[in-house]
Amino acid sequence: MCARKNLTFYSLLGANCLLLLGSGLLSTVSDGETIDRAIYGYQVIFGLGVGGTLSGTAITAAINSNFEHYGGHYGLPHDTMNADNG
Repeated sequence: MCARKNLTFYSLLGANCLLLLGSGLLSTVSDGETIDRAIYGYQVIFGLGVGGTLSGTAITAAINSNFEHYGGHYGLPHDTMNADNG
C-alpha cells in the first residue's frame, strides 16, 4: 500500500479511526444476559484498528531507524544486533 510514497501517516490515521470507531461501538452494547449479534462486527472493526495500528507502528520504526538501532524498539539489547561484537 505504501510502496511508491510514504503513506504511513494516513495508514495509521485510518487504523486509529477504526480503533476509535470499534471501541465506541463496543461501548454501546448492553450488558444483558443475551449477546447482541452486532458485537461480532464491532469486534472485527476494533481488531482491524488494533492490528493496523500495531503493524503500522512497527513499520514506522523500521523505516525511520538504522538497522543497528532497530532491535532497541523491540526490547533487544544493542549487542545482539551488532555483527562485530567479537
